[in-house]
Amino acid sequence: MPRPALWKGDQYARIAILGAGPAGLSAACCLREQGYGRITLFEQNSRVGGKVHSLPTADGIVEIGAVLASADYTHVLKLADDYGIDYQPYPVPLTFVEQHQQHTLMELLLSRHDAEETAQAIHNYASALQRFVCDQPLSQAHSELFRPFAQFAQRHGFMPVAQLAQSILVGFGYGNYEDTPALYLMQIIGWLLKVENGQLQLGEFFTFPSGYQSLWEAVSADFDVRLNARITTITPNDDNGPLHLIINEEHDFEFDALLISAPLNQLSQLMNWPEQHQQLFRQVNSLRYLVNLFCASKLPTETFSLIPEHAQPTPPHRTAAWANRSADKPVYISWQQACRNATPEQLNAALAEDIHNQGGEFKALLLRQEWDYFPHADSQALSNGFFRQLEQLQGQSGIYFIGASLSFETVEHSVRQACSLVQQHFPPVQE
Repeated sequence: MPRPALWKGDQYARIAILGAGPAGLSAACCLREQGYGRITLFEQNSRVGGKVHSLPTADGIVEIGAVLASADYTHVLKLADDYGIDYQPYPVPLTFVEQHQQHTLMELLLSRHDAEETAQAIHNYASALQRFVCDQPLSQAHSELFRPFAQFAQRHGFMPVAQLAQSILVGFGYGNYEDTPALYLMQIIGWLLKVENGQLQLGEFFTFPSGYQSLWEAVSADFDVRLNARITTITPNDDNGPLHLIINEEHDFEFDALLISAPLNQLSQLMNWPEQHQQLFRQVNSLRYLVNLFCASKLPTETFSLIPEHAQPTPPHRTAAWANRSADKPVYISWQQACRNATPEQLNAALAEDIHNQGGEFKALLLRQEWDYFPHADSQALSNGFFRQLEQLQGQSGIYFIGASLSFETVEHSVRQACSLVQQHFPPVQE
């Protein structure tokens, strides 16, 4: 039985956080609220924000990471309010493109199914949301959610809605619904597709005129954040002794606790992890997700377009969605899930072909940002107790895990999980 950590509740406890993205910075905020004052964040990049990356260009800010904040992003929007960061409704409509025609949500659904079948599917979808979506930890989730999402939707009678949602889920980087467990997709689908008076409608989304990253820059200004600081070695504590962190292979720091926000499948080289840790880390998969900034002509402007026919596993690396926010600027941003072995030439050819098939002409690729995205466990790992076992690792040797691997790959879910962990494991400082 390990001895209790003597530093807990001590305002002078030295706490390190690996990563200055939304999870790491939110954990820092929550630790400060609990009374802890010696918090240091180490970020290997030259900027804060993680997968929130706002790129200034001559034509304005381009989001090459996270783009939208749902109205259900209660933690994120509260932070924005607290720091005075403006957010506004997303300026263009989200539509579905099929055979060169743009459709609303209900138009596309009713074009595929009759009114009675549509109404029943929407009713069943609302029932599934009410039954299976809650705020309980993932370690306590209903085992029915471990099934692949397509199978889950079929069993619960809302397959028409799930098929429609597939283009959104693929466009947002969450894999194919025939493989991805329902546990993950049910966490977000209720934010994307709302049920109002028996009708299906898109949720409300916001964007940040100063850039999504500006929120996290504002938060980071309150803390000791070390940029270009890569943790290269972790030596865990021994019998309540300090943790040792080697930064950039040369600087040695001592801390009482460490919160790691990096994906679990990227941690193998940081220390000689116990076998139990290694087994769980190996069960985490991720996807290759691309954001392209390109010029094109003859494509519709002032729209966020989802392409349902590209929401299938084959053909590979098709453009799942693209957007343009100004009729005066023929600059577009698109999103692709791609095979690991696809070359830049193959990706460029697929993008140009997709634009051509939508009636446009590809002019030039301006930028491509590649993300290792959506860390997740498969259905078998979930059935074997992945999250329950992961929960048991929290706090061993003074190390805690936060972020998307512990929840779901959205900014809001990462923030909520980080705050929940702090509240659970870091008691308020006693005056």
